[in-house]
Amino acid sequence: MIAMPLISVLMPAYNSELYIAEAIKSILNQSYQNIELIIFDDGSSDKTRRVIESFSDPRIIKILSDQNYGVVRARNEMIDKARGQYIALMDADDIADPSRLEKQLASLESGESDLCGSAQWVLDEVTGQLKKSKDKFTDSDLRSLLSVYCGLCNSAMMGRAEIFKRFKYDTSILTSEDYYLWVQMAAAGYRFLNLKERLITYRRYPAQTSSIHLDKFKLTTIEVQKKVFRIIGNILRALSAPATMAKAGSCWSGFATCFK
Repeated sequence: MIAMPLISVLMPAYNSELYIAEAIKSILNQSYQNIELIIFDDGSSDKTRRVIESFSDPRIIKILSDQNYGVVRARNEMIDKARGQYIALMDADDIADPSRLEKQLASLESGESDLCGSAQWVLDEVTGQLKKSKDKFTDSDLRSLLSVYCGLCNSAMMGRAEIFKRFKYDTSILTSEDYYLWVQMAAAGYRFLNLKERLITYRRYPAQTSSIHLDKFKLTTIEVQKKVFRIIGNILRALSAPATMAKAGSCWSGFATCFK
């Protein structure tokens, strides 16, 4: 019998009553069924908890907090509780394609990458427009982007649980926490891949956290970029002088090769 690895899907939620039911259903209705869905209600003040409690599927693990601790702590607690060989990330306002987990698992099991994302549909809830995301797909291209901005969609990512349990999210970073996580993993030599299929629909709407706290989000991103360049500097200092000269240009332009 072919082993079917357990996939732990992590879904943090805060005041997500409008969209979370659709997000949950999109995971429960996956073509790959050997999953556990861990949902963390982070002290929501709307009807999010009521929506979560309306689901009785035994694969759902519910963590219901009376206080709002923030998404970073919520994600880390879910990582601790995850029992699967793989961890897939999912936001409470997004929609997963029915084949998402099956296709990502096949890619990861093939050994072509350690962390797998995908292209996305971007749904504008104000205009109703559905657009294609502009993505990079190869490990080299994705690494190159990390020195400038995060080219990976957090809600589309999946990888071996041991990687997430090794790093987790930096609790000192309250926004752009995923960006720094990917940088750390890239620095450790883990390989990235975005599948070209659009396996996630990412919502954009005025009330989402990244829209409400846009200025804070931008400032935090700058702080993360400073950390990125410190990591690059540490790598360069660890190289021998000849190797440093040979690799400095590629590291500065995007550290595509300095993690090889």
